[in-house]
Amino acid sequence: IPLGSVVGFASDEFDIYRLATHLAERGWEMNALQFPPAMHICCTRLHAVNDRENAKRLVADIREGCAEFMKTKDQPATGSGALYGTTQSIPDRSIIGDVAKTYFDAYYDVRGEESLKALQEKCKAHA
Repeated sequence: IPLGSVVGFASDEFDIYRLATHLAERGWEMNALQFPPAMHICCTRLHAVNDRENAKRLVADIREGCAEFMKTKDQPATGSGALYGTTQSIPDRSIIGDVAKTYFDAYYDVRGEESLKALQEKCKAHA
């Protein structure tokens, strides 16, 4: 088993973020990618501890999801997959840094209501 390898996934048939959500619901930590929409997982020894059952389970979970989504190709992603995919459609990509900074400022701010009001005002300014 290699010490580490990255395996990537994409689809021209269905929204790949649906598969990412499907796998996350089964305990797999997938990393979403953009341009093109894709995802990857970094496979390590932790994924195959003592035997190959984890690898077999991952392949089975991927097959299950793909079979399901091939039947409903036109459905969009939901949950975190939908949120991640939405960022690709922002026409003015220059604001993404500001939005991320504002989010993290609010997320890590301990001032409570005061910071929430400030975040709401910043969001209104971008609308």
